[in-house]
Amino acid sequence: MTPHANKAKYLLEMPRKSGPVYYVQTRKGGRALRIQSPADSSEFWPEYGRLVGRALSDPGPISPTTACGRHKIAQLINAYRQSRDFTSLKPNTQKTYSCALNKIADLFGIREFRTLSRQDIRLAMDNMPIYAANQFLQQIRQLNDWCDQRGYTDTFPAAGIKSHGKSRTGFPAWSQEEVDTYLTAHPIGTQARLMIDLLRFTGMRVGDIIRLGPDHIRDGFIAITLQKNGVPVTIPLNPDLEVSIDATTPDGAKTFLTLDRFKRAFSSSKYFAQTFRAHCRAAGLEGTAARRAVSGHGLRKFALISVLENGGTIREAQALFGWRDAAMVQHYSEELDRERVGRTRGPDLML
Repeated sequence: MTPHANKAKYLLEMPRKSGPVYYVQTRKGGRALRIQSPADSSEFWPEYGRLVGRALSDPGPISPTTACGRHKIAQLINAYRQSRDFTSLKPNTQKTYSCALNKIADLFGIREFRTLSRQDIRLAMDNMPIYAANQFLQQIRQLNDWCDQRGYTDTFPAAGIKSHGKSRTGFPAWSQEEVDTYLTAHPIGTQARLMIDLLRFTGMRVGDIIRLGPDHIRDGFIAITLQKNGVPVTIPLNPDLEVSIDATTPDGAKTFLTLDRFKRAFSSSKYFAQTFRAHCRAAGLEGTAARRAVSGHGLRKFALISVLENGGTIREAQALFGWRDAAMVQHYSEELDRERVGRTRGPDLML
């Protein structure tokens, strides 16, 4: 038993070979919530406090006799998470939504839904980053709609609240100079080189890159169903990418990118991003003025711009990159047109 276990009333210690793991359990036989922060870190006790608050605010399952609007928000969140509307979502989507739902439970869990006001939601959003605030508002609206359809509430506190303005740029595209700098630092035959080759020659999202393997190659083409939206795409296997794969991927591996001699695939997009960022730092790209450009998504934009510059149409780019509509391609196409006109016709027009 560690000093942690003696200090906190609801702290549960579970021994493991790699070291003890800590949980919060507020009642015997109840659900145990794992503390993710290391026991010796400054984040451990704040996370313990948040989990205790969430556990104590959980009033149990919804009662069919409770009057409309008088259910606790934590009850409604739990019921929503167990519903088909939530469990039928893709795992990554569930994870994203859960972050916002956890925040809602932390702030308002012990309150009845009918007491939630527009001002409460607006004040909470004002203390969050833009993306987190918009996700927070979206989940309150979805939870509200789900409850309304089942007669759990008849109020709509989020009505009329505007989301924060979204950035129109996002992650900037890589420049050709940045790509060349990376290629110089990481020769063919290294994991780092295969990472950027897969990203720039396929234009796929990281979640699909870590899934790509020999089974997706058919007659000189890459054919895969995209993870995010379920759209099947077929793109040509670039000769330079084929050379990079042959020089790096071990025989018998199920994915082109592997972690070790056991040929294990990357377990998550997050781990890929962390590894790729380390390779970018090694190439001297991290810390430059365009620091945010060193992302996998920036290479997806780089690949799209290459397609458009080579004369590809909006519909062709939409098919190659797997978008269901042409709005995103149209946005990048307009950006490219503005720059092209400025460089080629600008000197003649603006005298």
